Amino acid sequence: MILLLSAAHAAGPRCERVGVDGLVPEGTGPAIVVLGNRPRVEADQRRAGKLVRTLDRRGAPVVLAVQVLPDVDPGWASVDVLLEVPLGERKPPEATLAVPPVYIHALADALGDGPMPPELESRFVEQVAWIDQQLAAKALEGWTGEGFLVVLVDRLHVQGGLGVAWQLERMTETPVSAALLADAGTHCVESDRILKKPLF
Repeated sequence: MILLLSAAHAAGPRCERVGVDGLVPEGTGPAIVVLGNRPRVEADQRRAGKLVRTLDRRGAPVVLAVQVLPDVDPGWASVDVLLEVPLGERKPPEATLAVPPVYIHALADALGDGPMPPELESRFVEQVAWIDQQLAAKALEGWTGEGFLVVLVDRLHVQGGLGVAWQLERMTETPVSAALLADAGTHCVESDRILKKPLF
């Protein structure tokens, strides 16, 4: 039984490890990087800070946009854009919203083992996609389009290569890349990329 479980685990998707140059090829932009972090985990913030400093050394402006979460101090001295989107905010009936195909699969994997009742799936997916869209729009509003835009959000909004990065790709022609700041011992979702240690 243990061998079967190990084989099944090994056969699952493997997260690609990526460095700064893999996320943002050499140059001075423009480019957008979306990073998924674990709120209240200082190690994730430190790694995001290292990436920002690395991009800054390329000689182009770097704008850092950080999602504001309840009871979480962003902990940054130099946040350029605070992304305040209430988690309970509902999409207005007249608003248009793009939703990634089969988004529920990436979200369900990210949430863990507890099954979601089927009757709640579409509402949950729409809610998360709406927050994704608002975070993406606010980040773009706070950026001039020069240099680099680094968007730091809860990892739920990055899992599976979807979320905020997926929305940004539909809002701008600027190249968009995304990565999680750590694997955090979670199941790997197809298309996830993890920022490797060290960053190069």
